[in-house]
Amino acid sequence: MQIPVGASDLTPSWMTAALRAEGTIGASAVVAVDVAPVGEVGMTGQIFRVGISYDDAPAGAPTSVVAKLSGATPEVRDVVHSMGFYAREIGTYRELADRCPLRMPRCYFTALDQDTGDSAILLEDLTDLRQLAHTGGPVFEVERLVADLALLHATWWNDTQLSELPWLTLQGILTPVQGPGHLEQTWPMFLERLSAPITPELLATQPLFMRYLEPVSTNLFNEPPLTLIHNDVQGDNLLWEEGAESPVVLIDWQLATRARGVVDVAGFLCGHLDTEQRRRHEHRLLRTYHTALMQSGIVDYPFDLCWDDYRCALLIPASRIAMAVGMHPELRKTPGAFWDVLYPRFVAAIEDLDVADVLVARYGSA
Repeated sequence: MQIPVGASDLTPSWMTAALRAEGTIGASAVVAVDVAPVGEVGMTGQIFRVGISYDDAPAGAPTSVVAKLSGATPEVRDVVHSMGFYAREIGTYRELADRCPLRMPRCYFTALDQDTGDSAILLEDLTDLRQLAHTGGPVFEVERLVADLALLHATWWNDTQLSELPWLTLQGILTPVQGPGHLEQTWPMFLERLSAPITPELLATQPLFMRYLEPVSTNLFNEPPLTLIHNDVQGDNLLWEEGAESPVVLIDWQLATRARGVVDVAGFLCGHLDTEQRRRHEHRLLRTYHTALMQSGIVDYPFDLCWDDYRCALLIPASRIAMAVGMHPELRKTPGAFWDVLYPRFVAAIEDLDVADVLVARYGSA
């Protein structure tokens, strides 16, 4: 069956075939759909909420779903597909979701054309849940999430299954070898698209990336202890169900991979908390994460190693912001954009935590 490339392709007949393919609706048929975009235009693809009407709805059939499609423009789709984003998210829902201790949306259908990069995923509609703000939120949300991340990481700690999944491996410019070169190319455009003050401290991060991004990434993504990480834990990818026993729902698994779990924690704490909150709570929150790991039976990861990994790991989400903004053909300088908020937070954390010192001690001087 053909993979839809836009909203107009999400027709009743296509929805019928997709929901029948996984046995969701049996012989029933979709007779009408109501398609509307979800949120702003995504950086890697298109997201729609699809209301569904049936001729004879079977018990449990979804009355709406969220449809995730590949990027609308060839430029975006080709780059994202070359990095394995679509295959990675589809593989996560197909092969790992059943073991995930955190709530994920139910998946009804997946498809990917490896030649064109066209992809489609139909997911449980959770658009009524509160999405965490990408620029931050209260500390109690962070406390809950770091404990949940520890549970996620403990579930796949040193699990050999992960090494048997080729789609889980980072590809293209996300790899340790290609990342620094691509960052060097995109850095000038990133600076042009910044509205935040371009300080000496901010400029100093670029040579730090060029010297240390490859060894840091090689270390944290290849040397045990490794586990499954989401690799993009930030407000836009977190839903919160008020009053639920397990309120956190983790979405958007396009960057999921094997790595040291603290990569998730570093990206979230330093991106989600404003700088003053991070300074007050960071060490305690990392202790919360580490304690939760130990309570889940993890005994091969002392806190001192966790702390140094955390500091080194800051280079990964910070450099990814610069690369993503610098390379995206549709982004422009926009005061108040997420990169104007998040990147200075990482700059401050790199300064506060003497990251350069731990990098020199671990990987040598420039």
